[in-house]
Amino acid sequence: RMDGDLGWFTIIPDQMQVINPVLILTFIPLFEFLLYPLLAQFGIRRPLQKMTLGGILAGIAFLCSMFLETKLEATYPVLPMVGFSQFRMYNARNCEYNMATTLSGNASKFKIKSNSYFKYLFIPISGGFQDFSYNLTSQHKHCDSYQGTGKLNSGTANSFLITGNGSKAKIHEFEDNPDKSRNGKPVIRVLANINPVSHIKLQNQDGIQYDHNSSFMKRFEMPDGLYNISVDNKIVEIGIKFKHGGVYAVVVHEKSNARFVSSS
Repeated sequence: RMDGDLGWFTIIPDQMQVINPVLILTFIPLFEFLLYPLLAQFGIRRPLQKMTLGGILAGIAFLCSMFLETKLEATYPVLPMVGFSQFRMYNARNCEYNMATTLSGNASKFKIKSNSYFKYLFIPISGGFQDFSYNLTSQHKHCDSYQGTGKLNSGTANSFLITGNGSKAKIHEFEDNPDKSRNGKPVIRVLANINPVSHIKLQNQDGIQYDHNSSFMKRFEMPDGLYNISVDNKIVEIGIKFKHGGVYAVVVHEKSNARFVSSS
């Protein structure tokens, strides 16, 4: 659940398991020849005194863990609860839309820019699901308005992707999952509005880690690090960093003829 970033080195979860035995082997001679003689200078010689000091240090360690956990909680995803639904709208078009829906709260009316997204995570659902209608309008001449209906399920993250070529917009519905990977690897989902036969590639220093067309919208685990994004071998973005414990959505669209734009 942590990014493992030390600045000059990134620790992966499996490597943490090795640190404890290494520290034990290192501290045994350190305690015998340095720490215990130093404590004796302060009158801490008997085993009970050493155990008391060890208990105090263990308590401090638990306080450090508590402080760390409070910091980590700010990075935890909000998971869908029964009785509520999460709503996300991704815009993979070269258009800025105004959206009006029959949903409640902030999801009833909002703006969504090109290559961005809108989310509202606490929509109350009475029963197992709720149908709603929406109306997309744009001030751009080359972008038409669009009306449709959608469905929100209780206890589910429901997402919608705006795509389309020319003036015609399309809406794709899919079930999302904001949770982090259990093994700590970055989780990426690519949402694209490009030619169906074109391929999106994510490449790091070890080579190509992702190579799919726009129809592939599933979550995908990859090694952490810096990545270049390309479409049909044309570089779109350079040096995007995906960290341990992160969940990312990469939105890609064709802004003009063979000119692509992305965001994450």
